[in-house]
Amino acid sequence: MFKVLTSIAFALAVMAAGLNGGAGSAQTLELRAYRVTFPAGSIGTSIREAVTGPETILYRISARKGQVMQVDLEARSPSVLFTVYAPGRGPGDAAMATSTSLGSMVPALNRFRATLPRDGDYTVAVSLVRSAANRGDRVPFTLGLRVTDGAVQLPGGPAVPDGPKNAFLRVTGVGAGDRLNVRSGPSTGNRVLYTLPNGTVVRNLGCELASGGMTWCNIHPIGQAGQTGWASASYLAPAPDPGTATQLPEVPGAGKPVIATGVIPCVLERIPLECSYRVTRRGGGDATLSVTRPFARDRVIEFLAGRPVSSNASDEVYAEWKGNNVIVRIGSKESFTVPNTVLFGR
Repeated sequence: MFKVLTSIAFALAVMAAGLNGGAGSAQTLELRAYRVTFPAGSIGTSIREAVTGPETILYRISARKGQVMQVDLEARSPSVLFTVYAPGRGPGDAAMATSTSLGSMVPALNRFRATLPRDGDYTVAVSLVRSAANRGDRVPFTLGLRVTDGAVQLPGGPAVPDGPKNAFLRVTGVGAGDRLNVRSGPSTGNRVLYTLPNGTVVRNLGCELASGGMTWCNIHPIGQAGQTGWASASYLAPAPDPGTATQLPEVPGAGKPVIATGVIPCVLERIPLECSYRVTRRGGGDATLSVTRPFARDRVIEFLAGRPVSSNASDEVYAEWKGNNVIVRIGSKESFTVPNTVLFGR
């Protein structure tokens, strides 16, 4: 893996007030920096590493204005995140995007995809969230880095210059009794993660033209959290609006959300309680959970593919998975035990 890194630039420690530590605290921030180049004839590479405690690992990639850069992070723990910086910037400066803040450059959790605004060295910084860094956790991760040129052709549709234009695709053209292979990367050389039959409707997270001239699409089966993968565009066609997709569990009519209520275990001000909730499910684990708190405004938590990504609190949101539940912690005084059935409807 490290054969694609042309140099291990440096390993140093700096004093950083408040970075990965509590407000007003001073803590050593350890930096490791690497120059990343791709193997000859390749548009990307996959790096396996581990990040420990307060350290930040920097990956620098040289790219040109107008190219499309994609970054994908895989880790068993949600405490790992990455931040992308424009040329001339790094930790402590304003970032282009963070892997947990969804937006135009982050279409899905832990995925960055954008047309680059200028020539230069772009930096991808991998680190742990503050609580994991303070505990000294060591978390292995896999970082996928790709830089491509120009537009790609989406099957059955116009050229796509940057990002998906058809939000949903359908598996088509697979032989009778056969299934479409979904792989860990955009190549037949990548391992098969799972297979899909004809007619399966999937979310389109972006298509790209890979080496060899084949177009691949990054997809996510509806209702299956964490099952992203790559499939050949030759077997994918634009699908109708998701409201008509039969795999959207409990979504009646033209994309109408499902609203449910109930009670979940919670801890408020360190006191164990039972809290009433109201959830709006949009399918595939995308949901808004509103939890009633005594003598306080409702705590509202947004979920994407079954993972909490934000809340209406000023404190950070952390998650831990236990069995069929996700334990959502907000700051040091609130936690909510949310069963998968609350988010997915089954």
